[in-house]
Amino acid sequence: MDFELLIPEDAWLRAHISQRNNLKYVKIVMDHFDERQREDFRNSPLRYLADVPDIQLSAQLILQLVFRTVRTEKVNELWFNVQGHLMRFSLQEYTAVTGLRCGLFSEGDDFDRLIERKRLKERVGYRRLLHGFWGSFARKFQKAKRRKEKEITCTVHGFSIAMQVWAYKAISEIRECFSQRVGERIPQLHRWSARKQPQHHTYDAFFRNVQLHVYATLRSTDAETKQPYLSTFMLYDDPPVPVLDDIVRIVVAPQFYSLHTDSGVGGQSGGSDRDGDDGEDRDGDDSEDTDESSTLPTAPIPSLVRGPTIHIWPVGTSASSLTKGELEELLLDERILFEM
Repeated sequence: MDFELLIPEDAWLRAHISQRNNLKYVKIVMDHFDERQREDFRNSPLRYLADVPDIQLSAQLILQLVFRTVRTEKVNELWFNVQGHLMRFSLQEYTAVTGLRCGLFSEGDDFDRLIERKRLKERVGYRRLLHGFWGSFARKFQKAKRRKEKEITCTVHGFSIAMQVWAYKAISEIRECFSQRVGERIPQLHRWSARKQPQHHTYDAFFRNVQLHVYATLRSTDAETKQPYLSTFMLYDDPPVPVLDDIVRIVVAPQFYSLHTDSGVGGQSGGSDRDGDDGEDRDGDDSEDTDESSTLPTAPIPSLVRGPTIHIWPVGTSASSLTKGELEELLLDERILFEM
C-alpha cells in the first residue's frame, strides 16, 4: 500500500520559518518567580519545562519532516515516509519526550477550574502541531507552486521542539550530526541540547544523501514507564488504517498486554528494558549508557516499512480509551502557561 505525500516533492520549496515556541520564555518566567512560586511551578504538571537544557528549535528540521508527512485517516497521529521507512509521531511519543501528563486526572487530584476558553484549546501545542502538518503547510506550498514562487514564509505553531527531540531518538544520524547529549535525566527533553540552527540546504543535502536508520516508534526504559506521565497515559480512538495498525499491533500491542498480565503498570515483558536505539551511535558518544542495549529483534512488518529495526515503547495504562473530545480536553502544554 502506498501513502501519498501531503506535499508533492515538486512543491518542496525553500521556506523562511518563524516559530512560536521558545523555551527561553520559561526561564524568564522562572527568574521572575519568588521561591514559593518557583516551588509551585516545580510541583505542577509543567515542572519538566523548568530544567530544559539549551535547545534551539531547528525549524528547517521540522520542515524536512513536513515534506515527508503522508496522508492517512489517523486524526491523532502523524506518519512520515523517510527514505521509504514509515515512522510515527503520536501523543504517546509526545508524552514520552515532554513528560506532560496526557491522561485522566488521578483520583484525589486538585485543580482550580476546567479551562473552557475555545481559543486556548485551539492553541494547545499537540493539536496545533498536528493541524499545521495536516493542512496549512500543504496549502501554502502547493499555492506557492501554482504561482511559480521560489520560496515561502510560514509559521510553525505548537510545541514542535518535542518533535525535534523525537527525531533525535528516531533517526540516529540526526542526533549524531545536529545535537549533543547532555545527560541521562528523564523525560527525553532533558537529555539533549542543540545550539545551532542549520540552514535549508544543509538539511536538504543531509536527507537526500545520507543513508538514515529509521525507527518506526520509540521504546522507553523501565524507569520511564514508571513515571506518572506514562503510567497514566490513556489510549485514544482513531480510524483504522490496516497497514499502520499492523505495525502498531505487531510491535507495540504484544508488549502492552504483557505489561498488564505480567507486572502491571510500568513493567517490561521479557527481554531488555533498555533504550535500544542509543546503542546505534557510531561515534560512541553514548557508550556511558550502561542501561541501554543495541537493537531489538526486528518484528515481521509490512514490506512498505523497511527499517533495519523497530523500537517500541510500552504504554503502562489501563485498557480504557479516550474519545476525540476527551483527548482535546487533556492536551495541555506550555502554551497554557504563556496564556495565563
